Amino acid sequence: MAKLQRRVHVLVVPFPAAGHMLPLLDLAHLLSARYGLAVTIVVTPKNLPHLSPLLARCPAVASLVLPFPDNPNLPPGVENAHDAQIHDIRLLMRELSGLHDPLLRWARSCADPPTAVLSDFFCGWTNGLATELGVPHLVFSPSGALCLALVHSLWRRMPKRSDPDELVPFPSLPGSPLYPWRHLSPIYRRYEEGDPLSEFIKASYLANIGSWGFVFNTFVEIEKSYLEHLRDDLGHARVWGVGPLAPPGGAVFQDLVEYG
Repeated sequence: MAKLQRRVHVLVVPFPAAGHMLPLLDLAHLLSARYGLAVTIVVTPKNLPHLSPLLARCPAVASLVLPFPDNPNLPPGVENAHDAQIHDIRLLMRELSGLHDPLLRWARSCADPPTAVLSDFFCGWTNGLATELGVPHLVFSPSGALCLALVHSLWRRMPKRSDPDELVPFPSLPGSPLYPWRHLSPIYRRYEEGDPLSEFIKASYLANIGSWGFVFNTFVEIEKSYLEHLRDDLGHARVWGVGPLAPPGGAVFQDLVEYG
């Protein structure tokens, strides 16, 4: 009964890039202000200023500031994609996973531990964190359902090409789209079998597929077929379109509606 009476407390793990972080912060505001959920957002010191507007207008949202993991692979002071853009963004994805153990210690020691983990799809390592905590893990995609359906297909099938103009088919997706190799995600195109960084990235994306649910910055009227495809592909109905997300103050939010 004690567990049933616990309030919902969502641990939010953003990826430190503006296009990823801002819509997830807007969603965190919505979860707290409209639905009354407790929300804690993990952030490193250099990224804390990005949370200031949210924290000012939504005092129920808390920040958990953790040092960026020590690493020899990124220059000192690099904690976000803007600073890392001249380097390999995949390094930032991997080094951020160094927050796993500090988050696990925090969650196990705090008086009000999280009851769910909501993370950006670049943070697939958080699925393992949620498993260790015994709570559901939800993946947030700042882009549409089609994008993540393509990503899932790529990392499952692992197609290889040498000609940048060669078409890569996606026969299982609605409309059976074709894309030139050069239009696919550069993160995928840089994959090298056996390379530790590449294998980490692959494992991260595949870990997402096993998550409890998915939340997309999109809406049913524009991506109904792809949201339905993901429900069929993942084998459950816990796939939601909650967009378009935007800062409050005149913005229109679509209610989260579960299908199936």
